[in-house]
Amino acid sequence: MSVNIYIDHNFYDNNAYGYESHSDNNKSDECCVDDSYNPNSQVSSETDLLNKNPNELVYITNPGDLTKLDHVSQYAPLRGDNKIDYSNYCAIVIDVLRASTTISTLLELYDKVYITDSIEKTMNFPNSIKMGERNGIKIDEFDYGNSPVEILKDKNKITEFTKNGGNLVLTTTNGTRVLNSIISDDIYMGSINNAEAVAKEVYNTAVEKDKDIVLIPCHRCGDFAIEDYIGAALIVEHILKIPGNKITKQLEQLIPLRSTIKFDWKNTILNSKSGQGLRAKGYPYDVLYSVQENIYDNVGKYNQKENYVYKI
Repeated sequence: MSVNIYIDHNFYDNNAYGYESHSDNNKSDECCVDDSYNPNSQVSSETDLLNKNPNELVYITNPGDLTKLDHVSQYAPLRGDNKIDYSNYCAIVIDVLRASTTISTLLELYDKVYITDSIEKTMNFPNSIKMGERNGIKIDEFDYGNSPVEILKDKNKITEFTKNGGNLVLTTTNGTRVLNSIISDDIYMGSINNAEAVAKEVYNTAVEKDKDIVLIPCHRCGDFAIEDYIGAALIVEHILKIPGNKITKQLEQLIPLRSTIKFDWKNTILNSKSGQGLRAKGYPYDVLYSVQENIYDNVGKYNQKENYVYKI
């Protein structure tokens, strides 16, 4: 059986599924803005991250047009509980800056991370390290924000805590909202850090279960996020490199997606609105860390019943 690959932008528009129910998420101009080129805050490479650079950067595609080109909503019905039904798909949720990256990092330290879509629900885990952000800012009284670099700095402390029976719980602006807005037995977290590993795992599962694959860029508060689109492209490329893959030959719909990684995609992410926003908030190294390709081989799968991502 062949396996089809789709990209779903249901979470792109301002009325994105699950948005209104995400009560802690106050949409702001700071979080939700166009992902456009800004020549005044340009960086040309990872080493230039903290410096402004006048070199030109041109997006190869207008992000506003991308959602019209490869879309899966016609195949994924909206249920009565406002959840999108991906039961016939292996779904890969991608939030490069930063939920997917943070989860991949945490799964290197422990085998399970609880996920909630509200601050209040984190209180259901009394013996836990609480991590989370709203609009990129660490939540007051939480142990950590959504910073993979800060987590790595305290990896020994976090590992020791989990060895003694403690839990890890995470809530974020976009990634956790999307996870709680979809239905499937096969939901995975995809990042640039684990792109190859998640590509192989999901492809093998799709073949085994006779399912198609849908990649879900979380985007940013209902606005386009180029980094999630690029993350999806990298995962697709690794799927297509699998020897003897049974991916359908009708790949025209993936051309806009795959074109985003034909040039300097790291530079594109560093200069994206999300990247610039995190740098301005004091997280420049999170952006650098998030564009490191295939540094992890762990794959996180979402248990919807218990609301946690676990390492498989």
